[in-house]
Amino acid sequence: MQITLTDLGTTCALHAVTISSTTDFPLPTPADTLRDGLRAILAEPTKQNHTASNVLLVRRPTGIDVVSPVGSFLVPYPNLFPLV
Repeated sequence: MQITLTDLGTTCALHAVTISSTTDFPLPTPADTLRDGLRAILAEPTKQNHTASNVLLVRRPTGIDVVSPVGSFLVPYPNLFPLV
């Protein structure tokens, strides 16, 4: 799986590509704000959640769950570090 983050100005999108599928997950926050939020939750191991604008970041055992008004998207830790 490959996960990338696309900056769309005032919004951004997470893209996941596997051998069999492609998923686009739009987020109502700028990419820089999302990256700052991901860094903040990763920097504090005891922090369980963090809000980045309109997006909630939740620490899970396997990665960070990005929760927005349209749904949630789990970014596994191995795929997360290249994003930040």
